[in-house]
Amino acid sequence: MATKKALESLGLKDPWLRNEVWRYNPKEFSQAEGAKLRLLFFRGFKYGFAAFVATVIGTAAYDKMFPDEHDHGHSGHH
Repeated sequence: MATKKALESLGLKDPWLRNEVWRYNPKEFSQAEGAKLRLLFFRGFKYGFAAFVATVIGTAAYDKMFPDEHDHGHSGHH
């Protein structure tokens, strides 16, 4: 908006300015310390990690409730 107002104060109007606005959004176009890379790798990380923890806990609970009975009576004789 500041650029648009500066152009208007000079009597100029840039119809293509709206197409360049994305360049000034730091969330989308930041070069500072790998912001894009962090956004790429860590977007949804907390939900993914929560799903991972829930899966591990669910698997452990299932294994306790329904123990594996595939030893066919050969416990410890291998």
